Parts: sequence; structure tokens; C-alpha cells
Amino acid sequence: MDGEASFKLPGFVDVFLKSEKGNLEKILKLVESNDTLNEIDIMKKIGDFPPFSLFVYKDFLGWGNYHIKDKGINLTFTDYSDPMFMDWVDCSFSFKNSPLRVVKKMGDLIEFSRRLELRTKFDWVKYDFKTGVMKEDLVGGCVFKKTLDDEDFIRKEIYSLYEEGNVAIANRFWIEESKKDLNGEIDIKCSTDKKVYPMSVGAVEEMILSSDPNALIIKEPFLSCSRNIVNLPPCISRLFLTSYIKKRNFKVRINPNMDPTRLSEENLN
Repeated sequence: MDGEASFKLPGFVDVFLKSEKGNLEKILKLVESNDTLNEIDIMKKIGDFPPFSLFVYKDFLGWGNYHIKDKGINLTFTDYSDPMFMDWVDCSFSFKNSPLRVVKKMGDLIEFSRRLELRTKFDWVKYDFKTGVMKEDLVGGCVFKKTLDDEDFIRKEIYSLYEEGNVAIANRFWIEESKKDLNGEIDIKCSTDKKVYPMSVGAVEEMILSSDPNALIIKEPFLSCSRNIVNLPPCISRLFLTSYIKKRNFKVRINPNMDPTRLSEENLN
């Protein structure tokens, strides 16, 4: 049976179920099983770190989040898919920049490793088989940040591309400057717009390069790269703006009343 369902388990546990493959009744039985109840007990014991646990079954995925403040647990279970696995890993990383507890609930180690590799194929994502924890290290391993830092060229425009279903999403980021007064103070912001193309990421990349052969294009591995998650500033725009300011040798003066992607700069030259 397809559809959605939500209910409560004892102990401040809210459960949301969704199936697009006719498995709603099977997912319901899974959530009510001792297996899930045991995982809930573990989440209560380990507390708020890591705040997310991803249960990887053969046909289903489960995602749990524990909140210390109200002692409540939110659980979501759905049919398995590669995009869903990646989305949940990405969302988990973006909350508090936290590691993720990945719980193997299947006998096939090869298939489980394949699913992990969807994210661990990137140098800055590590998985410890002993602890079952997946971590992200953007400080030491972010390829985009390293590319910006290594370039001598001061860019004012970049692009990011990612797939979403059968379409490609192209985000364009560009730097805007406006002088505020005669003292040289400049208001700088990173603006962005998004376009959807009914074609592959590769085709959109070729289209951009045909008009600008030197364009810098980031192919996004993570959901949080250029999309807002829990009101955090988009990662790409933040890194781009920071790099631009550094290369222009500006001194940062942050206005707390402004959007976090907008900075007020004082030119030191």
C-alpha cells in the first residue's frame, strides 16, 4: 500500500512513514518491531551527539533524531533509494555540522558498502566501520575551497550544478559591490539565481563553457552546498564571498542586522 502515515510511540516518539512502492504496511511492522524499539533506547542513551541515526535495511531506510530539550525522538521511515540515502546523509551533515550514526540492518556487506560509497567516494567524507559513524571534514578536504584558495585569479562569478530527478539545477553566483561613501567603505554581497534544465548536468556544463570557457563550475556532492538548510547560509556563496574579500584585501566589518551572506567591507588599499 502506497501513502503516508504518522503516529506516536510511547516515550515522546513521533513517527512518520512514507511509501511509494506499496510497502507502507511492511514499514509499519518494521517500526513496531523490537529492532526499532532497541534503536530508540540507544538513541536515548547516546543523547544529542550524534543527533542523527540512519538505519539502512535491505528495502527500507530509517532516520532518527533525538532532541535533549524536550526529550523527544522523531523517526522517519521510507522505501530505500540511492537519492534518499544521499539526501538523508547530506541533511544530517548540515545540522550542527554533525557526524552521522549509520546503522547496518542488512546481511549483504557488499551492497551496504556500495550505499556508503555514494558519499564516502569523496575525500572529505570518512566512515568508521568499527564505530558506524560517518564524518565530514570540510575544513581539510573541501575541493571547492581549495580551488578558490589556490587560484590567483579574482573571480566575480561562478556556477554550481546538481541533479534533481530528471533535471539539472544550475545556480549562478556573482559578486556585487556598491560604494557607500567617500571613505572607501564598500557594501559587498554574493547574489545568486537558479535555473532548471530538462537535461543532464554534463549538457548544462557544456552549455555554460561554450559561452565562458574559463567558467568555474562546481558539481555539488552535498545538499547543503548551495541550498539553505535550517537557516544556515549556503556553503558555496559563503566560501565564494570570503575568498573574494580575502583576495581584494578588504577588512571585514560585519553588520549583525544584515543577512549573513552580506558583509560591509572597508577597503584598506
